[in-house]
Amino acid sequence: FFPCNTPTMAALRAFVILLSGLSVSAFIAHHPQHDAIQRRTSTVGSSSNTATFYGSDPCNGEHSMSSQRKERLAREKSIQKRFAAGNELKNLRSDVEHLRENLKYAESMNDEARINDLMQAIAKRESRDPDRVYTKALTVLAQLQKIALSKMPDKEAFKERWTKVATEARSCLPRFRLEGLWIGSYGDQGYEMINVTYSGDTLIARKVTGDKSVPRGSVSFKTNLSPLNQVSSKLSQISLSSESASKWGIAKLSRYVGEGKIAKDGYTDSKFVDGQFVMFENHFSFVWLPTRRHVIFGRPSPEVTLRMLRDTISKEDEVENMRDHLERCMDMDMTTCIARAQCPSQSQNTAFRRISREKELKELEEKERVKEPAAIGFANVFNVNKWRTYIDEVLNSK
Repeated sequence: FFPCNTPTMAALRAFVILLSGLSVSAFIAHHPQHDAIQRRTSTVGSSSNTATFYGSDPCNGEHSMSSQRKERLAREKSIQKRFAAGNELKNLRSDVEHLRENLKYAESMNDEARINDLMQAIAKRESRDPDRVYTKALTVLAQLQKIALSKMPDKEAFKERWTKVATEARSCLPRFRLEGLWIGSYGDQGYEMINVTYSGDTLIARKVTGDKSVPRGSVSFKTNLSPLNQVSSKLSQISLSSESASKWGIAKLSRYVGEGKIAKDGYTDSKFVDGQFVMFENHFSFVWLPTRRHVIFGRPSPEVTLRMLRDTISKEDEVENMRDHLERCMDMDMTTCIARAQCPSQSQNTAFRRISREKELKELEEKERVKEPAAIGFANVFNVNKWRTYIDEVLNSK
């Protein structure tokens, strides 16, 4: 679930999985780079699109970039400058609407010079609208599929050119830049985490933390975000009030037709029902229409991500250990059973071992606060030094 496969992140994940009684904050407080970590984590926000993790990150910094990555970043920056975004895009689309109104008047007056000037002005502005460019590119590519190669010898070159145009415009559309982890409140089920991926222009959201109805790994919802989707194109935008528009940073919300998964307890009678995907500026939501459930999703902070994954891994460890224990019991012969009954100290009771959950860690911290400082001081220092040594060994081995 970590976006960067670095020694620091590998060590941190091992630390979270193996450690049952020591919080991440305690490890950070005794880390050799404590001051640097504090400076970096001070910029972490729960609504940021890119998660900033603790410790030094080799993925960041000019000195650690390869030439290929520098070229890619320069190319992406060039593409982003080519297309408008944010308030600039809103103003651009407003200008296009006014120009189209003037174009209708010029056409009614048969003013050819005025018509040509307005059409050029509209085309120039629409060339900076990524949604318009992507729609046009997909339309051209769809038409190319119907043309035989014998009738168009340069079809492949033409197709390659428009494919590149479509890819560049698509990369600047917010609805196609939602990959990764998101968190939302599923009502009585509580907060759950999903992982967003794409199959073509179809967004697929799978549960990272499941519930009693739809388990982890199952598809929570999916929606086709293609501008050529005729069904979604018929949905009108949602106009927000001035207060809501100020809160979300957008006056109108785009909607797309989708499908949401529902099921009974135990993942029985599971099926997809009609739903709608609503796109905000930096958030999105999904509505299960038959049940009227509306979930708004936002980016989780690294702390929330680790906490939710800790609980998920703990639950899976508990189930897996119970399964392994039962399998060992079923495979055990009578002689081994009698021997273990006679010598219980020699039996290896490894069932039900798992990492502590967030609730258990909080209870442990409360108990430690009640104890005398002198009684727990040596134990805490010993545990911190032990795990700090372990983390340093892992980092040095990498």
